Amino acid sequence: MKLTGEHRYLLQSVKDWFGQPKQVAHYEAELEQGPTEAERALLDRLPAGAAVLDVGCGAGRISLALARRGCTVTGVDVSGLLLAAASAKAEGVRGVQFRQVEGAELPHGEAVYDAALLFKVYGYLPTRELRADYLRRLCTLVKPGGVCLLTQHVVPEDAMGDARDETFTENPASRFRILEEGDTFPGGTGYIRWFTERELLQELSASDYVLERFASDEPHGGAGLLRLAVLAKSAGDGYGLSSGLSP
Repeated sequence: MKLTGEHRYLLQSVKDWFGQPKQVAHYEAELEQGPTEAERALLDRLPAGAAVLDVGCGAGRISLALARRGCTVTGVDVSGLLLAAASAKAEGVRGVQFRQVEGAELPHGEAVYDAALLFKVYGYLPTRELRADYLRRLCTLVKPGGVCLLTQHVVPEDAMGDARDETFTENPASRFRILEEGDTFPGGTGYIRWFTERELLQELSASDYVLERFASDEPHGGAGLLRLAVLAKSAGDGYGLSSGLSP
């Protein structure tokens, strides 16, 4: 789809947010922790040797863990500083490469990857139309029988009004026509879309994938505010990733 100036402004806000030194320090500190229990519920079913695209890889927390398990990983992110941190940590690790992308850009190719990861990234794409287009383009990169593994925070229905707090109107983008309910600017800057569970489920169900599983992180040590999704390129295919997740 053709991006408007408002789309580009919000996507640049995301890039600027993740270029802040405090954000880089946060994700560098997180790097050594590796995948969480909830993330492992998805990732442990990826076979060694799988070709994986890690979208929004940040400082490489997930990419490096998968590469050490024998996967071939391409990590992409909008933040050059985070990618520099990832590359430094990748020294001596085989099977991983990092690339910077802009806005809603994805690598080129068709049926390249066995799996694509979107871990806490989906909400940084403004407008439902762009998110649908992004998933559609991502689907072309995944091989038949492959999967997209997605995690995303959700908020209760009655908390959606909190997205537009006192800092919201201080941001020039607060007057943009493309804004949706749930769009917010963290700390008056940046950009992220809040989702209720119902909204997230509706959007993923409407994608070009088959939604095989949509589950809470609570059975996996989480607070119940993260949703784990397995989207297969065709029904019944993939690596059986959904079998260990509660419905």
